[in-house]
Amino acid sequence: MENVTLGRTGLSVSPIGLGGHSFIEDLGEGPCPAEDEMVRIVEAALDGGVNFFDTTHQPERFHLGRCLEVLGRRDEAIICAWSFYPDSWDWQPPDRDRIVESLKDIRSEYIDIFVLHHPGDRDFFTDEEFSLMGDLKSEGVINHLGIGMVNHGILESLPEDHPFGMCMTSYNYHSQGAQETFDFAHAMEIGVVALQPFRRGRFLSAAAPREVNLPHAYLKFVLSNPSVDVVMNAMRAVEHVHENLPAADNVRLSQIERDTLAHIEQIRQQESE
Repeated sequence: MENVTLGRTGLSVSPIGLGGHSFIEDLGEGPCPAEDEMVRIVEAALDGGVNFFDTTHQPERFHLGRCLEVLGRRDEAIICAWSFYPDSWDWQPPDRDRIVESLKDIRSEYIDIFVLHHPGDRDFFTDEEFSLMGDLKSEGVINHLGIGMVNHGILESLPEDHPFGMCMTSYNYHSQGAQETFDFAHAMEIGVVALQPFRRGRFLSAAAPREVNLPHAYLKFVLSNPSVDVVMNAMRAVEHVHENLPAADNVRLSQIERDTLAHIEQIRQQESE
């Protein structure tokens, strides 16, 4: 894989990242890997060229931090940590003490990218939130800022001197509503990270021709989008890492891959009627 530059962060990151849902039972399809398997997954990802890791919830941060500590490879990883805290699955305003506490979870002295999950009831961040983020950056607690589950409205509301270097939200073949947001972010030189390329594994149960590697087709669809820099992919087994990473080597979809995805979408629409 060839690395890409992630927007204003200037970070050189792998085009496929390892999603934090690799390490959590409640979010995703299939059983959660055992702790020793988690270590092997992270090791396989690093060995395969992945240097970008996403962690939304506290258990994900804990498991990734433990794996990197066991491997002694924290310095090879660029970690996203979201503004979700141990006592809630819901978004909460950024809190200094809880953000600092997150460092213990990832067993690090800093967070590479702190991701503010945008509040669903408003399309803006407050001056107090911007001020706190600025303070934490100047103190070296966080290095860069991102926006989680971004929408077009929140990008339009940002001041010219906004601190965000990247954004993240769901995008895949069957759910392309974020396209306008991604195009706008790309024009603003904000790095774009697409989430849920398989919709937490639900798309991979569809029937496909033998010659079509369905995970590759979904990943290539996302990576072939010129406004997308990275796709985050949860991988719950070492085999998934080995199987999925080659999709970044040639992101051009073949005609049979396009036809297969279109056929699956047609079936999905018929089933929803």
